[in-house]
Amino acid sequence: MKPKKKGIAGKIILAVLLIVLVVFGVSIALGMSKMKNMTIVEPVEIKKADLENTVTFSGVVESNVFEKVTSGMNLPVQTVNVKEGDVVKKGDILATLDSSTIEDEILQQQANIDSSSVSSSYVVSDAERQYIETAAQIQNGTYPEIYSAKVTLDNAKSRLANAQRDYDDQVSRAGSDKDNSLIGANQQVESSKRELDYAKEDLARAQKERADEDYSSIRNLKKAYEDAQKEYDERFDKKNRDEVQKARDAYEQAQERYAYLANGYANGAYDVTAKDLEAAKNDVPKKKADLEAVEKKYDVKTKVENFDDALVDYTNAKAKIDSNHDIAVRNAERAVERAENSVNSAQNQVKTVLDGNDTKATSYAQAVQDAQKSVDQAQDAYDVAVKRANNTLSELKAAADKQRVLSNNNSSQLIALEILKERLDKCVIYAPCDGVVTQCNAIVGTVVGGANTNILFIIEDTNDLKFVSSVKEFSVGQLTEDADVDVTIPALDMELKGKIDHVSVAGVKNAEGKSDGSASFIVNTNILDTKDTGVLIGMTAKGKLVTDSVKDVYAVSYDCIAEEEDGGAHICVAEEDPETKLLKVRFIPVTTGFEANAEVEIQSSELTDGMKVLPNAAEYTEGQTVLTPEMAGQPAMGA
Repeated sequence: MKPKKKGIAGKIILAVLLIVLVVFGVSIALGMSKMKNMTIVEPVEIKKADLENTVTFSGVVESNVFEKVTSGMNLPVQTVNVKEGDVVKKGDILATLDSSTIEDEILQQQANIDSSSVSSSYVVSDAERQYIETAAQIQNGTYPEIYSAKVTLDNAKSRLANAQRDYDDQVSRAGSDKDNSLIGANQQVESSKRELDYAKEDLARAQKERADEDYSSIRNLKKAYEDAQKEYDERFDKKNRDEVQKARDAYEQAQERYAYLANGYANGAYDVTAKDLEAAKNDVPKKKADLEAVEKKYDVKTKVENFDDALVDYTNAKAKIDSNHDIAVRNAERAVERAENSVNSAQNQVKTVLDGNDTKATSYAQAVQDAQKSVDQAQDAYDVAVKRANNTLSELKAAADKQRVLSNNNSSQLIALEILKERLDKCVIYAPCDGVVTQCNAIVGTVVGGANTNILFIIEDTNDLKFVSSVKEFSVGQLTEDADVDVTIPALDMELKGKIDHVSVAGVKNAEGKSDGSASFIVNTNILDTKDTGVLIGMTAKGKLVTDSVKDVYAVSYDCIAEEEDGGAHICVAEEDPETKLLKVRFIPVTTGFEANAEVEIQSSELTDGMKVLPNAAEYTEGQTVLTPEMAGQPAMGA
């Protein structure tokens, strides 16, 4: 019997276990089903931030200075004096063309003229006299530009010789006077420091005098101004002003009535008696006397003049005192700056002595190098002066020949010679402006085409840059000239400041001068302070213009706001239920404010940093339970 009892007990235990498992499974299934029916959300935490509306546009970097250099001559290039990247000044020679054939023609033409009778009765003109005098000046070295350049060159050579001599003397002494130099340098430091202290005291005194100024020296002018202002204000008191205006109106009406009656009496146009006319006539001087009495009573003219004079006197005197104080402070500041420089210089001198004579010798060697550089620059300037003088001489010769042609207009030979010389002048290609050579197409030996479209060089200013944009019609209305722009150069990951220089008043046109249908407008934006930034012509630039903005506000995307039937609005925030630890939806009424490109400002006393705001606010009901994706995954993991 005992084994039978064991079988029954086992069956009971097995049945209980099955019931427990079924109940547990059902609860799990019900829980998962309930969780499955809940909305899964991804809330956004809010915090205060700045909002702004912007207009963005992009374009290509160009130079504000863009000059094409061409030639109308059909001759081979003889020399090219520059290359791409060279810095040039206006008037520098960029290239020369082979002018040998023209020169031969000029010599032949000149020989023909000399052998003819054209110049037999020629009288020296003013133009030729100037040419002769200039040629003589160039020959004997008295031409002003050449003379000045020669003086500069001689001075530079003299300084080079002195620098070389000082360097040689320093090397020969080799440190023999170090102790004396150190004593002198330390004394100079102490002296400079004392001068700096004095300068700082003077500056503090000047600043205090300016701050404490009570204008006591012009107190009488201030009182006169205040008295005149008081009288002026009384004159313009409403009651007084009305009385004066009333008297003036009465006087003008009396004049008009008399004129009206006089005209009617003379023409018999309406019933006017002599008695009426006489009464109107007598009323005019009476009303004038009344007006003069009122104006005299308030002394209108005098009070206005007195106020103007007193205001000018007091303002000028006060401005003079303020100016004197400002000048004193500015002079004191400059004195402090000079004294600080003296201290720094003296301390550097001490360091130079302590470092040894090798350092000093190095400074002398640097002086020699600097002097040599000055000589080289002066030599270049002298060479340029000579070239320019010769060019001027050629121009004067051309003018003289032209004058000669005018005095002998029957000479076709002289006219031909003038044409040849003008062609000779065009064989020298000059820089039309300052800038950098950004394109060089001239090659020695290559024949230059006769068309003006044949570009030899392009000169641009690489430090005066802009970027040119094509802006659509929806944005161009928000861009104004002189507006500040934040400029980004993506290739350099660099931000610079810019200012809009020009906004096109018409859309982009096609070759026929009509709108091309793109509704695009050209906008030029100057890029400021591009020197040594690495910005290159041809790079892409992006501009951002802030049209309006607000600071330190709460903002959400537009779909986070639900509109209500009464015209109000609310947002939905997800807050944790302390009992279930699940998230409940709560409505917070808000008012909207500033609208940015992608977000809108919201205002409510209930808003705090870190609140979890739900997108698609119109889809939720207040008190609704929601889950985040993380929360939705927990039951499945537990099961």
